[in-house]
Amino acid sequence: MKRISHKILSTFLLIFLIVFVFSSLNVKAENEVTTVFGSSYYVEEVADEKNLGYGVNYHRDLSYTSINESGLCVSQAAGSGGGGAIELGKYYPQQVNVLELNTSEDLKIVPWSILSGEYWNVSTVRNMASDYESTHPGWKVVAATNGDFFNTSTPYGSTGVTIANGEYFKSTSTHGSHGGTIGFKNDGDGKQLVSISDLSAVPTLTIYNEQGEIILHKVVDKVNVEPNDNETSIYYSEREKSGSSKYNVTTCNNVWCVSNPEKGVSLNPGYFYGIGKIDKFLTEDTKLFSGSFAVSSKNSEVNSLLKEGVQIRLQYEFTSEETNGIEEYASFPSGLISNGEYIADNKYELMCTRHPRTMIGQKEDGTIVMAVIDGRQPGKNMYGACGSELSAIMTHYGCVDAWNLDGGGSSTLIVRKQDGWDFQNAYNDLPLNDFYVTNSPSDGRERTDGNCLLIVAKVPEVSIESIATTTTSLATQVNIISPMEKYNDLYVGIADGEKKKLSNDHKVTFTGLEPHTTYKIKLYAYINGEYLDLMSYESYSTAYDKPILNLVTFKKSKDSEGEYFNIKCDFDYSIIISKLSFEIDGEIFNTGNMEISINTNKSDFKDIHQMKIIALCDLKDGNGSIEVVYELYPSSFTSDYLMFEMYTRINNFMESIY
Repeated sequence: MKRISHKILSTFLLIFLIVFVFSSLNVKAENEVTTVFGSSYYVEEVADEKNLGYGVNYHRDLSYTSINESGLCVSQAAGSGGGGAIELGKYYPQQVNVLELNTSEDLKIVPWSILSGEYWNVSTVRNMASDYESTHPGWKVVAATNGDFFNTSTPYGSTGVTIANGEYFKSTSTHGSHGGTIGFKNDGDGKQLVSISDLSAVPTLTIYNEQGEIILHKVVDKVNVEPNDNETSIYYSEREKSGSSKYNVTTCNNVWCVSNPEKGVSLNPGYFYGIGKIDKFLTEDTKLFSGSFAVSSKNSEVNSLLKEGVQIRLQYEFTSEETNGIEEYASFPSGLISNGEYIADNKYELMCTRHPRTMIGQKEDGTIVMAVIDGRQPGKNMYGACGSELSAIMTHYGCVDAWNLDGGGSSTLIVRKQDGWDFQNAYNDLPLNDFYVTNSPSDGRERTDGNCLLIVAKVPEVSIESIATTTTSLATQVNIISPMEKYNDLYVGIADGEKKKLSNDHKVTFTGLEPHTTYKIKLYAYINGEYLDLMSYESYSTAYDKPILNLVTFKKSKDSEGEYFNIKCDFDYSIIISKLSFEIDGEIFNTGNMEISINTNKSDFKDIHQMKIIALCDLKDGNGSIEVVYELYPSSFTSDYLMFEMYTRINNFMESIY
């Protein structure tokens, strides 16, 4: 019996040691590791996992990759981040941020850039998301990544194609044989990402009515050449060559001109995107400089619609059958997987070096996967990946097609902040413009990029107004501009707080609040027992129970009449001051303004023994007036007054309410 017990104990200890050793070596069971195309990948821990709503899911995986064959990666272990020579078969730690979604008419992937006038601007992904929302009411950004390569100096702009909502910002690509262009179907029917091989495009003219609706859309007959009978021509100045700062200036006459366009961008010959209102008709020879564009027509239908104040658009639109019905396109510098087959070129320098990376791919059922792999930070266990590792990663997440986008310091993934969220280890940890950057940008900051890929959801277009405010309550009214039937059970709530069903008169009042506190009032839809954040909100503040003195500035001056002190008070904007007094060593000076000049025999601030600021204020909630006295200690003063010092000294004020 004892021998049996010893055998059982010995067997148990042996099993324990084997498990311990293998777990210590990070050795994974064979079915947990994805090994394809000469590399391996496995996930050790899901560090963050969030349902973003609208069918979009996010997770941040702490994982490992290894390169198993020579020649696949020739860089340092962390690329330009160092990390020593790469060891074949060694697992290197990674951080991979992943988005998974199924697109539809109400959830789209939209490439986006910020264009203004003749300029293609670079901006952070967060700012591009906010810009899209400001120009597309009823659409909100759920999450986003950076996009394609872009020029890092003037004139900036995407290297490849950038087309959003049928707006052809750029319909040409200079990626060469390694790159290509993806079309986003955004219809929910099967695979959503389509590789586009034919970028043939024709110049088109679009004319809008006063409501912004298209009333004419046609292919034009000529570019920068006078039209013949029944023809229409467009005119613009294009760059001498791709990326050049010089233009081939165009001269034209008898044209309807847009001289101050909303957008008028040319990055290379044979391409132009312009939109704006006609501001003049030019009969004499006129030079069109960068950004401006014009139309000349001998077609009666077109001429009947052209006049000053009419908005028109010029752009080059795709013509191939494979682009039918697709309104969004973006390019990529290199492919990874096509129909489950590895297509990355390991001899291509871009693909045989470890970098931070951004990728997009799709599963067989059409589910889209967007991923950002952090790198160049071996001290943070973020080594980055080369082409074969990228393909192993995307295969692990179920992709049968995948493409490599821009990487390096540009790699960025953002998600919209929602109630109760706390992203541990997110870049900066704090939301900016309502979004978290969830990955770790290798530059140590969020880089400005030329384009991005936004995941946008259609929501009811609303405005939320404050209609009554007291020190402890906020009454709001929701104006529904564009309702959606699927979101008909609406609630209004305080972020991370109470939610109330929207009444028939669309008014909601929140009580029991704190005085002089700002609250974010948000709109929700109640669906299947859960509140869906509709991403529409306004921030309003309760009234003050006493006025707030933000800042007092002092300045000693001298004129022909002698020396004087200039004293200026800055109270909270919501406070109405009906009377303001200054008491200096018992002498009272009254004023109706926030600023007063006082003649004094004091030679310096330090000669003042006592000073009080007495404010009679009308309270915001209509409950009468209140007198507040701010007493300044003599030690607060200095003869060499500096503004930033007063910000500190303001905290030395002794406040007392009489």
